[in-house]
Amino acid sequence: MLLVENVQQQLQLLLQQRQTLTQNRYTGFTQLRQHDNRLADCVQLAADCGSDNNTPDWLLWLLDADHSASLTLTQLAGFTRPSEVWLLLHELKSRRSPLQKQIVATQLQQINDDNAGLNWALATRLQLTLNPFTTPTAGTAEALWYLLYSAQTALLPALTGYVKQLPPHSPLLPMCHLVAYLFGDKTDESALVAALAAVGQLTEPALMLLLAGASDTVQSRIVNQLSNDSNTAHQAIAAMGYSGQLKFVPLLLELAQAEDSREAATGSLTILLGIAEADSLLSAASATADFHLAQGHARQLSGGHINSVQLDNVWLSGNQQQRQLVACYRSLATAGTPLLNANALSCRL
Repeated sequence: MLLVENVQQQLQLLLQQRQTLTQNRYTGFTQLRQHDNRLADCVQLAADCGSDNNTPDWLLWLLDADHSASLTLTQLAGFTRPSEVWLLLHELKSRRSPLQKQIVATQLQQINDDNAGLNWALATRLQLTLNPFTTPTAGTAEALWYLLYSAQTALLPALTGYVKQLPPHSPLLPMCHLVAYLFGDKTDESALVAALAAVGQLTEPALMLLLAGASDTVQSRIVNQLSNDSNTAHQAIAAMGYSGQLKFVPLLLELAQAEDSREAATGSLTILLGIAEADSLLSAASATADFHLAQGHARQLSGGHINSVQLDNVWLSGNQQQRQLVACYRSLATAGTPLLNANALSCRL
């Protein structure tokens, strides 16, 4: 029984470590994939060892071949971010048993699905193809986020019809406009950023997407408008990194010296320049005032000009923020290309 307990403790530790790794700017995709493979191996070892009276409910659910039971967030109260662990455990179970994908699709058709929001996020990670407008939870932000990520351009007429039914001041309208934007209905990105911020839907992927699609001039406008609102000041710092414009490097270096903006500014510098160059500049910030003047004006990501080769390289080696930005560029480049979630499970199962 000691082996069973040790394996269970190791599995819980790996789940907790993954949450830290995805947030760490030093964690590249290779390291994350190695960790995910260890996680998958540990799940298999737990299955081989069996359970005991102390096996937590979430692990019993993961190993159970019966798909009728549900996993609740209450069962994950011991984790720092239960929702993220919920998604990860469902991905692991889906890799072990493809039937789990059908369970997710079925649950989204149920009127009283308590986990509808999480299931839409899971459908995104599993890259399921669903029509959210035929489900009971069609009128939710989570369903619209799923539609955005799935990039089903054939559903644009349905989206247009749905928008016409919404009241003029519906908080769902900005999200609908963002989906339409990715589907090719371009609009002023700065206005859409403001509208999303006003309804609390200006997420990291949304800001990345709009910065990737905006012109240099509009990008600067977005940074300025976010900077002028204390509620979005940190998103302004993030926007500088997503922009790819090296003209923001001196300001980011300055912001990296302040306690309340150090983490955000360092992350943005890493997105722009790569880890090595960002750390080098941060260690000698006083000598970088004219950095951008000698670097040209082409947009950069992780220290290289943004082109197909660089995007491929960053997708295979970058940290999670860099990789999510790559996903945005790829989805914008070709209509109907799903917007991948960089945090999705990457193990070999």
